[in-house]
Amino acid sequence: MDKIPGFILIAHNRTRFLLPTDEILYVQAVHVYSIIYLRGSKRQYIITRNIGHIYRELDSEKFLRVHKSYIVNTQEIKFCHLERTGKVILNDDTEIHVAQRRKQALIQYLMRMNMK
Repeated sequence: MDKIPGFILIAHNRTRFLLPTDEILYVQAVHVYSIIYLRGSKRQYIITRNIGHIYRELDSEKFLRVHKSYIVNTQEIKFCHLERTGKVILNDDTEIHVAQRRKQALIQYLMRMNMK
């Protein structure tokens, strides 16, 4: 199936469906699984695809990998703490650790968005 902009194909409980990417709050890697957390709800989907594969399917203007275990929807970032141990706070108050090696990419992203 070809990639459809704004959607990601997922399989959950033996059902395949297209999930609108604008509903995604963040994605977390847990062992061989990925958990997709949805915005505005406590819904989540556990899928058997690694986080790297999911990241390649998401729009790089809207999603950023801030840690080896986390991808965040950049439109859901409320604020960032970028001291030595960086973290982003999402609109639902979820705190996501930012890896030291990925902090520069986050800073560059924020600067690009500020210029638009």
